[in-house]
This record gives sequence, structure tokens and C-alpha cells, in this order.
Amino acid sequence: MIKSRTAKREAGPLFHGIMWYSAMAFLAIVAVGVEADREARRDLRIAELVPSFFQSYALETLARQAYERNEMEKGKDLALRLVERRPVPAETLSLYARGLLGVGDVNAAEPALQLAAQRGWRDRFVQRVVIVSSLENGRPAVASERVLGLWRQGDQSDWLKALTRESLETPEGLATFKSRLIEREGYWVPGFLNWAANSLSMPAVSVLVNSLSSRYSPFDCAVISGETDRMVRAGKVNQAIVFWGGVCRAHMPSRSNTLAFNSPRYPSGPFSWRYPEGSSVSVDLANSEEGNVLDYENSSAVRQTIARRYLQLKPSTYVLDKRNSNSGMEWKITCLDRGRISILPMSVYTAEAQINFEVPGVGCQIQELRLVARAGTGKINMPIIKRLSLARQTELN
Repeated sequence: MIKSRTAKREAGPLFHGIMWYSAMAFLAIVAVGVEADREARRDLRIAELVPSFFQSYALETLARQAYERNEMEKGKDLALRLVERRPVPAETLSLYARGLLGVGDVNAAEPALQLAAQRGWRDRFVQRVVIVSSLENGRPAVASERVLGLWRQGDQSDWLKALTRESLETPEGLATFKSRLIEREGYWVPGFLNWAANSLSMPAVSVLVNSLSSRYSPFDCAVISGETDRMVRAGKVNQAIVFWGGVCRAHMPSRSNTLAFNSPRYPSGPFSWRYPEGSSVSVDLANSEEGNVLDYENSSAVRQTIARRYLQLKPSTYVLDKRNSNSGMEWKITCLDRGRISILPMSVYTAEAQINFEVPGVGCQIQELRLVARAGTGKINMPIIKRLSLARQTELN
């Protein structure tokens, strides 16, 4: 009797110990399984090893892999298991709808896509389907709302840009996009405006620049200066002017044919003088009785560009007056026409104080005036370009 009681007392702690260690082991297994499933989001090899009981994130990874291999039926089944375990997130419904579309079951995919679109804006596949569907059904306002949401997320994919162009080139889509802007927009604005100025029509560019310029600050006008430079060379002159004037008003350019030198301390607009950034050339602005003067030094052994700028001269004959500038300076005029470059006849001028040149009627939409100097120092007086006519000379600046 005594031995029986003693055995029971000894069995109690042993049983509890076994249960405690078993519970700890079970919890450890669960923890390892859950952690492995989380890691499966980033590692396909781990996803393939996660036991079925613990699969959640792993199912998403495996389903995406199946779609990439064009195994649509397998991917659909994996996505369905994921929806059964995580039915709420829009991403899981989107993944399942992708599989349904892949196997041709459009009728079943449509409600899944609609539900996913209602639950979240972050799934790019769903948003792409909604945008395309909206445009196909004549609802650009809905498309532009989704487009705006994706730009705010930082998406800059080619397909989004194509759908953005299609959405915003309609009056309804452009008006809706504008009306959905908030008071303070985020970091996506500069990149979007740069793309828009290069890709959209002038009416759309004007609306977007005016709407977004006051909703983001500060713009990096040094970066935008380089962008507008490339736009002018590509023939997008009006877009460049609107873009620069809208976001860099403090550095507004002079008129296109006014040749006064601007300060090298500030970013250059589409029709301002531009100065080299290399260490071998330095420039500074001074004043004289005849107007502003550009002092320069070229420490390189070879000729270097001291300054350059764009002009919008109409087809005609002109005279360039260098106004007693350094005689060793070369003055080069080049035609630009929507990205194509051609040299004007007698485009390099050195010793002459005044040189006549002609702007042709074709292939010379924009001109570039470039000043090139040999090694040393010198002064460049503000040049003047005059238009010659039969009766009189018309000074442009």
C-alpha cells in the first residue's frame, strides 16, 4: 500500500514534466513552421520545404512560381488554398483571379477581381485590370483615379505610363486626376511631371504642371534644368517652357532671343545661357556700360565651350554682332529640329565683328549658339542678333 502511494507521487511530477516538454516541443515546431512560412515570401527554396499544415505565405510564392512557368492550373489550385486560409487580403483574391483568367474561366474571375479591387489599392495586377477595363468601357475617370494611386505608390512601370497617357489624354480623365490631388503630394511628383512633360500633349502638360507645382516642394531646379535641356533638343520646346516656368518660377528664363548673359550661380532655363561644369573652365558675370559681360578662364590645353544657349529664330537672314568680344572666340550656330542636328552654312565665326547667316525654312526649328575659346582668359560682351530686311534691320532683343 505504501509502495503504491509512493509510485503515484513519483508518477505525478514525471507526467507533468513529460507534458511540459511535449508542449514546449510542440510550440517550438509551430514557431519554426510559422517562421519558415514567413521566410518563404522571399525564398522559393524554403517555400518548397514548408509543410502543408504551415503553408500560407509559401502558397503565394509557389503560386507565383507556377504562373511564371505557365502552369496556370497548378497556380490556380495553390491560390485557391491560399484564399481559403487568408480570404480577406486583396492580394490573395488577385492571385486566384489571375489563375482563373489563365485557365480561361473569365466568369469566375470577374467577381474575384471586383472584390479584390474593393478591398485594396496596392495590388498592381488588380489595378491594371481595373484600369484597362475602365478605359475599354469608356470610363476614363475611374482609370485616372487608379492611375493616380499607383503613381503615389512609386510605380513607374512602362505599362502604367502607357495607361496613364491613355487616361489623361481625355478631358474627363484629366479633370478627375486633377480633382483627386491632395494639398501636399509626395515624392512621386517630380518624376511624374518630368515624364508627363516628355510624353503628353501640351494641354495636358499645362494642366498637370499648374495643378502639381503648388502641391510639392522643393523642386530640384538644377535637375529640372538638365531635363528641359534635353526636351528642347528633342523638339519639345513648349513643354519645356511650361515645365520650367511652372516649377522653377524663381529662375524664369529670358525670352528666347534675348542674349543677355544670366548668372552662372543659378540653374538655367530652356532659353538661358548654360555654362560648363568641368574644372577646366570658370565663368563669372560682370557689368559694363554696354551691358553684362562674361569673364572666363579656360585652363585646359584644348578649346572648350564657354557658354551655349538655344534660340528660336524664324527663317530669315540675320547678322550677329559680337560687340568687341575676345577675337580668339569661336561662335558656332547649329540647327536643331526635333532631335536632328545640322550645321548652318558658315557656322563658325572668329575674327569678324559682324557675321551674316541665314536660318532656313526647313530643318531648323531651334538653333544653338555655342561660344568656344582656346586656353587663357577673356571677356565676352553681350552679343546682339539682328534680322535683316529689305528696308530696315529689326533688332530682336
